[in-house]
Amino acid sequence: MSGKLIEFIRQRDYVLVKELGEGAWGKTVLLQDLDIDEYLVCKKYAPYDESQREKLYQNFVREIKLLHQLFHRNVVRVFNYYLYPQQFSGYILMEFVQGKDVDSYLKDAPEEINEAFAQTIEGFAYLESANVLHRDIRPRNILVRDDGTVKIIDLGFGKKVTAPADFNKSISINWPYPPPADFNEGRYDFATEVYFVGKLFEKIIQDYGIFDFQHWGTLQEMCKHLPAERVASFANIAQRLRAQRLSEVDFTPTELDSYRSFSSCLRDHITKIEAGAKYY
Repeated sequence: MSGKLIEFIRQRDYVLVKELGEGAWGKTVLLQDLDIDEYLVCKKYAPYDESQREKLYQNFVREIKLLHQLFHRNVVRVFNYYLYPQQFSGYILMEFVQGKDVDSYLKDAPEEINEAFAQTIEGFAYLESANVLHRDIRPRNILVRDDGTVKIIDLGFGKKVTAPADFNKSISINWPYPPPADFNEGRYDFATEVYFVGKLFEKIIQDYGIFDFQHWGTLQEMCKHLPAERVASFANIAQRLRAQRLSEVDFTPTELDSYRSFSSCLRDHITKIEAGAKYY
């Protein structure tokens, strides 16, 4: 039975709720699945320039593949896709994020700056661990749900990096910040992404006069023009934030004794820890 083609004969139907936006590569609409009473975002591949349809089609396929490889609380989820290679057309069905972009969210709720920053770092640290460059870091691509959950969206310019040559700068986007020194060397890597996330939050904080941000030292390191002076990675930043949160927890003597007893028992039963283990 192995290798037998499984045919799905039932066509899925959705209700069009409204259009959400239009970009260089196509339209995005909000759909409703009546069978499960849920809303989905559908991204249709339809580039402005029809002469580029065939050439850019593989970029759309790459975005689908990247999204299917990712699963994290702070990265948008993909549920399904439909590709029509003969027509160089296709659709992606994704999680609907009910909320605002990070700029608008923090304008209305500046007291949430530290939580939004921490979640954004966690999301990009996950992409970094998966060797995925986002390459289009701007407020509209970092959304915040109504419950405060940050979601990184739009991997249309995303790239899976597997070799040093993959860090060569191959795109130019009109960012509202001065370009980092990395660009002088034709390089775009994870340290470059650290710079753009840092500049994004720096601008939000300055624009809205937010004074209770708790990570100024780290943010300043993220925004350094020279890569050699910049904090090395999102993993490094995430580790700092977790350590700071832990240091703010005030344990009682009884709680400390319980923790020490538990950790000692755990240590005695573990014979090996994998090199790739992550600690939260």
